[in-house]
Amino acid sequence: MSSPEQQGARFEHDMAELGVVRPTYEPPSFDHVDDVISLAAELVATDTAYVRDGNVYFRGQAVHEAAVAAGIPDKEIRFG
Repeated sequence: MSSPEQQGARFEHDMAELGVVRPTYEPPSFDHVDDVISLAAELVATDTAYVRDGNVYFRGQAVHEAAVAAGIPDKEIRFG
């Protein structure tokens, strides 16, 4: 089993090898776990997402409205 740091470094290496440009803003996920859970629950509750095999699937355009409804401040919602 590799450490989170090793997994992150491997991911960054793989993305660079694929020619994927790094994002301008990349928040650490551990700071936003509760927000992501709230957002996914709101998307499912408003029928803008569905659950299949433990994963939540949704259309991107529904995210902003669901994030606001979930109580995530508008200034913290970033796209791009």
